[in-house]
Amino acid sequence: MFQMSLSSLQHSIARSVMACERWLVATLLIASTALASAQCFGWESHGPILGRQQHCAAYLPTTQEILFFGGSSSTDYLFNPTSGVWTSIHYRRPAGLHGPAAAWDPATESVIVFGGTSDGEGRTYSLTRSVRAWKLLATNNAVPARRNHHAMALDESTGKIVLFGGVLNDGGALTGDTWEWDGEEWLLRNTSPPMARARHAMAYDPERGGVIMFGGQGAVAWHNDTWKWDSAVGQWIPIAFGGPIARIGHVMAYSPADGGLLMYGGNLGGQTQRLDDTWLLPSNGVAWSQVDTPFRPGARTNAVMVLHKDSTRLYLHGGSTAADIVYNDLWQWSGSATGWEQVTIQGLGNVLSLRAGVAGDPATGTALMYGGSTDMGRMWSWNEQTHGWEEIEVAGPNPGIRVNHSWVLDESTGEIVLYGGTEFVPSGIQVREDTWIFDPFARTWERVIQYSAPGHRTFASIAYDPTTQRVLMYGGESHDFNMRDIWEWDGVARTWTRIGNEPPITNRGSVMGVDRQTGGIYSVVGQSVYEFNRSLGLWFLQGTLVPENLEYPAIVYSEKYGGLILMGGRRSGQWLGWVFRRDPLTFEWNRIQYGLSPNGPGYMWPNAAVAPNGRVFRTGEGSSSWHCDGPIYCRADLNGDGRLDFFDIQMFLALFIQRDSRADLTTPNWTFDFADVQSFLNLYSGGCP
Repeated sequence: MFQMSLSSLQHSIARSVMACERWLVATLLIASTALASAQCFGWESHGPILGRQQHCAAYLPTTQEILFFGGSSSTDYLFNPTSGVWTSIHYRRPAGLHGPAAAWDPATESVIVFGGTSDGEGRTYSLTRSVRAWKLLATNNAVPARRNHHAMALDESTGKIVLFGGVLNDGGALTGDTWEWDGEEWLLRNTSPPMARARHAMAYDPERGGVIMFGGQGAVAWHNDTWKWDSAVGQWIPIAFGGPIARIGHVMAYSPADGGLLMYGGNLGGQTQRLDDTWLLPSNGVAWSQVDTPFRPGARTNAVMVLHKDSTRLYLHGGSTAADIVYNDLWQWSGSATGWEQVTIQGLGNVLSLRAGVAGDPATGTALMYGGSTDMGRMWSWNEQTHGWEEIEVAGPNPGIRVNHSWVLDESTGEIVLYGGTEFVPSGIQVREDTWIFDPFARTWERVIQYSAPGHRTFASIAYDPTTQRVLMYGGESHDFNMRDIWEWDGVARTWTRIGNEPPITNRGSVMGVDRQTGGIYSVVGQSVYEFNRSLGLWFLQGTLVPENLEYPAIVYSEKYGGLILMGGRRSGQWLGWVFRRDPLTFEWNRIQYGLSPNGPGYMWPNAAVAPNGRVFRTGEGSSSWHCDGPIYCRADLNGDGRLDFFDIQMFLALFIQRDSRADLTTPNWTFDFADVQSFLNLYSGGCP
């Protein structure tokens, strides 16, 4: 075994990448570096499933889940019908949000997504569940023109994905071309007939042995024709006539219980009227028949419907009404004998708490959430089984409807301390200076009578100090004045005491954290970091800076992360999803996660806590809360084996050549160039936490 200098490694990898020859680095043996093996591939959100339309869906037989992707919602979900659990996914997602199409590809065991209104280059992406990453697929042959509102379906008789029609992104013309995806390349198979169209429906019928298409929007008329794709001859063959009226935006899938194709809803041709009818085309027949059901999902268009093969049920999700009301519901179809049944959405669909507070719960080992501008003073407990929040009954008075409060688990008493915040009262809003204690075992609130209090404030930073067994609270805002004082809560005596002086500077949204490994108390003021000397009661400026000048980040200490973690915050008016870790040995703040953490409204004014089970929970301005199970993964440890070595270099080259999102290490733009190579070299040489 031998070592190579970083510069030699850089030149070797650069030559290899430009030549696409992985064998040039196959001779490298790099001395490995140990690192934490636990990983977190991304944050998981749990909040209401928002309404969605113009999206796509696909069934993943490897995990028995259904993927809902794109459309009018920026969050994608995996639904497991067996457990009833919804899981949000936040891997770096492709563009093309409205009107994409998706289908399962057995050749690569991944979901293939193509097109959409934001797809500027006609790109093909794949999602592999096992590695939790989207991949931009490289093709050598011609590809379909960029388009939206086309349809795709897996032809199980050939193992190929069939794509037909759509609206061209350039010019808006309808197209009637047929393409097949074989796992590696697109192949143009047919250009006519049928007539060019968009917003049609396609599904595979195993008894007919082919992909069936119905309806859609034509250039001069809307269609109600039915066709079957014959891959052997490369032609569409008409198989049924009459039946449902012409429509667009309908959904269709094979129903095993009925032995035929089931179709629902859509938009009536040339009008804004939405349809709520159910139709069946038997696999052994040529005529559609309407199915009368006592309950139905309601008139809608632009929904999705997928067959879950393991349960033989069809699932319908989303869509919109004529008044553009977007649905977020889920319906299942088990056959004509039972008809439509609405499915209760577990876990994710019950909380909408903006700027709520989250704290560890010693009673369950997970977390509690309280408050929020849209919550009526309710308390929520995290349920590990359903992966969602469940409301718990709390007797007696409570702090009311409030936001931007501070609350944390006082480990010395097992109680949760809440202070201040903004309360919504009939006359308006009021900034509070009260202290409340919540008993997580008895599930009761108690307001503490105070003779000395820190005063009115919001956005104050709060943490438990195990060295003194006290709760510390720092800073915050009081009527637009930035506070810099630090207070100590004695949970036994139930008193607040001011300690020490103030840092020499202040900044909006400054935060404080306690490093349990070193015992240090640190304040982050913009980019500056101060350490509090308890014996002297003074703050001292540290020599290291946070890489970004942030306002209103969240800060917690996590044993799994191995230090203080700084998350989110605002920089120059932009809310970021970055995560920084403070190295307890060098005191440097290193950015350890980029685009995989939640961005946008969910990271405005974040609040975070570490549950007793080690999970990091956080809330913010958005409607979702988030958690991450353990340490952010080391980005250079691409194979996840807990070591930095030759195999990570080899994997980076493979991912780079395959245009996998994990190799797009610079600005997430799906462009793979030398900047990504240089970024990997920097990550590799920098080691891992």
